[in-house]
Amino acid sequence: MKQENSKNNFTSEQYARLKAEAKSPYKGLRKFVYFAFGASGMLGAFVFAIQLLARKDINTTLPNLALQLGVVALMIFLWRRAFEPNAKPWGMDGIPESFEFDQLPEDFDHFEPILEA
Repeated sequence: MKQENSKNNFTSEQYARLKAEAKSPYKGLRKFVYFAFGASGMLGAFVFAIQLLARKDINTTLPNLALQLGVVALMIFLWRRAFEPNAKPWGMDGIPESFEFDQLPEDFDHFEPILEA
């Protein structure tokens, strides 16, 4: 039996999914993009590594291989850092109309564990 939330007519399951999405928007899409770009980088790195082993045009193959490996490293970094376990939502009570080109309030206690890692 689904229990409805009386404030907004959402079931408890729907409400939990909405809260999770608010904490980390587009998480599924970001995971897909990071995975797709990482896979593309791996495929490119494989192709350029084979060309390098075949000694085909080393002057252009080596920088392209380095670029592909850089893409893979960036996607791994983004995958690991983008999904912080204790995400802190902002603007849940509404964003002020005057908020343009402003900065979010500093919260070093929240970011300290990330910076130390």
